[in-house]
Amino acid sequence: MTEPLHNPMSVPGTPSLFEELAAGRLPWNLITAVPAHEPEDLARGALVAREAADVLDGALGDGPAPSDAREALTERVLGALRTNGLLHLTVDKALGGRGLSAAATLRTLEAVALRSPAAAMSLGSHTGLGPATYLPALADGPLREALSRRLAAGCFTGAADSEPSGAANVVRETRATPSGDGSGYLLNGRKLFIGNARTADLLTVTARVETGNGPRNWLFFVDTRTDGLRAGPPQTFMGLHGAPLAPLELRDVAVPGCLVLDEEDPAAWRGGRQVFPLGAGRLHIIAPSSLAIVRQCLTSTKEFVLRRTVDGRPLRSYDEVRRALAANLADLYAMESVAQWATLAGTAGHRVNPIFEQYAAKNILSLRAWATVERSMSLLAGEGYETAASKRNRGVPAHPLEQLHRDARGLRVAGGVESLLRARLGAMALLAPSARAGSPYRPGTHRTPDLSPRNQGHLKALAAQCVELHQRCRSVVALHRDPAALLTKGHLLGLVGALLEELIAMALTLARASRDVRSGEGDHQELADLYCTAARHRQGDRMRRLVRLAIGDEPDGRAVSEEWLLGSRFEALVHGTGTAPAAPAART
Repeated sequence: MTEPLHNPMSVPGTPSLFEELAAGRLPWNLITAVPAHEPEDLARGALVAREAADVLDGALGDGPAPSDAREALTERVLGALRTNGLLHLTVDKALGGRGLSAAATLRTLEAVALRSPAAAMSLGSHTGLGPATYLPALADGPLREALSRRLAAGCFTGAADSEPSGAANVVRETRATPSGDGSGYLLNGRKLFIGNARTADLLTVTARVETGNGPRNWLFFVDTRTDGLRAGPPQTFMGLHGAPLAPLELRDVAVPGCLVLDEEDPAAWRGGRQVFPLGAGRLHIIAPSSLAIVRQCLTSTKEFVLRRTVDGRPLRSYDEVRRALAANLADLYAMESVAQWATLAGTAGHRVNPIFEQYAAKNILSLRAWATVERSMSLLAGEGYETAASKRNRGVPAHPLEQLHRDARGLRVAGGVESLLRARLGAMALLAPSARAGSPYRPGTHRTPDLSPRNQGHLKALAAQCVELHQRCRSVVALHRDPAALLTKGHLLGLVGALLEELIAMALTLARASRDVRSGEGDHQELADLYCTAARHRQGDRMRRLVRLAIGDEPDGRAVSEEWLLGSRFEALVHGTGTAPAAPAART
């Protein structure tokens, strides 16, 4: 029988939206009670965001519109941020930081992203994954004292995790061995695509340690001036140009024992007891640029649609144009709803564990940003595919949509591709104790006068979808009693994860629409309706595919891929008839 999955992100006794949805329940009261952003913190965040925008405008040139030519993140930009005390956004004021909340930090990072996605990625990596992230979870002692001193001195930081063998491997190939004198460890290995590798003063490095319980990943805080640590030449992505990425080589890099964070759970550094604050780390990197991209797309498409006509008919009057613009606005509303929850849930006495939603937010926001750019590209057609420089040369507004297109695609890759993250989310739901619960849950009667009749219909359908997905998950678990066999079903796990991501986004969007009416912040019922209508169409397709996959009624392509990879079949198709090279010898 499948054993329940031990999930280090779960907090016993603390409710979680994800865990409730996976158990077939829609916790409406929980999500509608999320605290509002404190006015004082909101105002302070707005001031810091404006300050950051002014600093970047001065460092990067005139005007806020980004372009590849102005993206390069130089020492001059970092120096300006450091001089103005804008490196440590979340660090306590006593340590020289700004002491911003997660919500205010996100707002500041978005202001940076509107001017330079490269700068936002660099600052987001420092903020969300660097050593400062660990301070709230560390007890008093040498490690906390050492990190506090470095942060108070204004050090810039980064995180070195990914390796040439891939970031999806649970145990790292970089090895840490005890030093001969017993004072610490020696690190040996290679890292790849490391943000701030060439600019950071202090890095968190993951490395494999052989313990009595097998190999474990520990965290090492490494001064970049340490002998044996070398950053290679800059690495360049297809998008997000200017982000300070580089490989790292570690040869007998000595780390004192007081700068080591050990954890017995082999995957605990991804979200365990000691590193619980890391839940928002990926959010700080992905969310600001995703939101900034959508806002820039809306600005560009509005300008374009208002000035263009087709045979004398305004472009805005066409049905498909109106629908695309409305879909973009609805997606932004949903993205903001998820980001608000991810940064405000669990604060001000709101007893809730938001770490699963922070994990899911990466996919939700980056995929909605990609969908928005795709629609905008179609709306602007040739002028969207045209470079900003080319537009400027011929005298039309130089909206950098081609750059946003590449940047948005990069955000889908950064922090893990969506299929992998969805599969992990699906595994969390399928192997959790709730997947084996005794009796199925019935949909609740969630009705609220704050929602329009159509949105009340979406809320009712959402509650029913929670029950149906829970029942499907239980059926899948019953068919796969061997957990190892279930964990090999990546596509099935990914579908479950995608269904849960959409349930999270729909629930938070409807909850925000309800709160907006009650708080007087505006009536956004149409946007919630537009998003949930489209989401339910996507959910219907996913649920049908999940049912067919569970009973083995869809081809998995295994035979086709194996015959091509290990044999000669399909070579003529791949290389063209009459041009295929000699078939390679079959391998086993």
